[in-house]
Amino acid sequence: MFLILNVFDGDSENSRILVATTGAIFILPFFLFSSLAGEIADKYEKSKLIKRIKSTEILIVTIASLGFMITNYYFLLFALFLMGAQSTFFGPLKYALLPQLLMKKELTSANAMLQAGTYFAIMTGTILGGVLAGLNESASMIIIIHILCLAIAGRTCAHFVPVVAANDDTIKISKNLPNATVSIVKEAISDRLNLILIFLISGFWFTSSAFVAAVPTYGKLLLGADAIVITILNVAFVMGIGLGAFLCTILTKEKIRPYMIFLGAVGVGLTSLTILAQGTPPTLTNLLQLDDFFSSQFALIFFAQLVLIGSFGALYVIPLYACLQINLKATHRARTIAALNVCNAFFMVLSAIFTVLVYQQGANEPQLFGIVGLVNLAVIAAIYPMFKRKWTNLQNTSS
Repeated sequence: MFLILNVFDGDSENSRILVATTGAIFILPFFLFSSLAGEIADKYEKSKLIKRIKSTEILIVTIASLGFMITNYYFLLFALFLMGAQSTFFGPLKYALLPQLLMKKELTSANAMLQAGTYFAIMTGTILGGVLAGLNESASMIIIIHILCLAIAGRTCAHFVPVVAANDDTIKISKNLPNATVSIVKEAISDRLNLILIFLISGFWFTSSAFVAAVPTYGKLLLGADAIVITILNVAFVMGIGLGAFLCTILTKEKIRPYMIFLGAVGVGLTSLTILAQGTPPTLTNLLQLDDFFSSQFALIFFAQLVLIGSFGALYVIPLYACLQINLKATHRARTIAALNVCNAFFMVLSAIFTVLVYQQGANEPQLFGIVGLVNLAVIAAIYPMFKRKWTNLQNTSS
């Protein structure tokens, strides 16, 4: 995204559309390979698969390194697609692994730690991305060293993943991927509670995708910010999710609290509306740099709003993942997570299309935040009562 903003400096329409569609390239593999990823994760022992997938990541970042060396944007998009494929196979493994290693009461805290760690990595990567994208071409070697070292570190950590039994080694791997994808989604949502949980989690990814795409263009086009300030704004959202994950661990006390889901969704919606209410920043004649950031009322308030949105988002989505893991059939854990990934990817594509359409109607970033916030409030008002009823029935049955 930072590279796009640098290449299309001053071209607001192309910047907004390309930033939104770049995310779609990353998530396309979730449509193509999620069924295969779920079947493999349920059929084979997971720690060995994780090691192989993390080894593949080293190869992919080597390809990306070539893209940085020849400074070819389209080659880098190809590498981004491959990273999306790697994530497609890794996702079902990490979420399906937790219920095999932990007790039910530990799942909320474990998911909070997993989300906090993930978003800390995103925050670090966002900072590095903003800094390195602003350097000249001679910095390509620095970028290459960073991504190769991170991939090697990931493979090293994978060595310590505990061995667990395969969920169902009798599974036959489907050769018809489109049919298999439809099949795992149908099977996952055949359970009414799973359907509600998957819809609510996918709604989180719809919202976050729209916001992640809007933050850099808000900073670049409305605040007139440089790369460092835009990086700070991106970090605010991720910082909020890390803070929300920490709060989630404290508030849950090893128990799932459904009210946190409602609180989180409402918090995201209302905070988004405050961005709309704040309106469009006044046009600045000078570039907003780090020295000016702390004297810019709009920038500081927007930073705080992003932290709040991230925090409420974490309070919303972390209990949902724990609820889903508890409700999964042991033999179908990875395939249900893979089905969730398909739905998440579908909602993220919808989000990209939705974002582009909103921009094409002449809206700007504050208006996009407001529209998405209203959608969040409407959805949680309609769906939460059904979730609460189904979850209560499940708890009573378990008791």
